Amino acid sequence: MAGAAQVSVRHVGAAEAIPLLALAERHATTEEKVEALAHAGHCFVMEQEGRTVFAWSVKPQGDELFILAAAGRAGFDLTRAGLAVIEQQAEGFASVAFLTRRPGLMRKAGALGYVPAGRAGNGVIMRKVLQ
Repeated sequence: MAGAAQVSVRHVGAAEAIPLLALAERHATTEEKVEALAHAGHCFVMEQEGRTVFAWSVKPQGDELFILAAAGRAGFDLTRAGLAVIEQQAEGFASVAFLTRRPGLMRKAGALGYVPAGRAGNGVIMRKVLQ
């Protein structure tokens, strides 16, 4: 496709993901630091035209893939593109979930099929049941 940006996803160590994940610290929903969340899960980065635009850490919790932390650069649609990639990674899981206190993110995720599924820390668990 002419003009389409080259996008790739890589599994990385926590140390590589932490600098971008640190952007999520200001929206923390628990006392856990981003560094601990990165080390607790499997970290990935998405690169667009050679530049890292999105990083996330996920951890299987039973039949659910839980997003421990995620952050990206301005100008990149984290909700639409980021959740789409994570949902692809969740093949074989019953659901994907994350914790947020950001009303805008709840609204955007809601438009993509995520629903409030309880509270934890100072946030709301947003969950999408996968087909």
